[in-house]
Amino acid sequence: PIPSASRSRMGGTAAMMARAVAVWVALGTARTVAEDTERRRFPDDEVIASQSYFSRTWREHFNKGDFAYCGGSYMENASLHAALGPAAPDLKRLLGLEDPAVIR
Repeated sequence: PIPSASRSRMGGTAAMMARAVAVWVALGTARTVAEDTERRRFPDDEVIASQSYFSRTWREHFNKGDFAYCGGSYMENASLHAALGPAAPDLKRLLGLEDPAVIR
């Protein structure tokens, strides 16, 4: 499961890692923030604040294993901002993801 802001439930298990990788693969390739800075229309803080409700709802569905909801939540040109938490070192080593990651 993806940790909430108040507590971390990241166990680092192989099954959890496999699920996280499957979601990222399904959503597209990851890019660093620096690669897309020139094309941005809004600052990060503004985007994060305006999307916090949707982010929490998506996380709740992901933690329940409702991957159909998660995949259906994105348009073709959508982006996912992911703070990787305790899994960041492993995901950087395995997938080259930065923390936070912007996934397209």
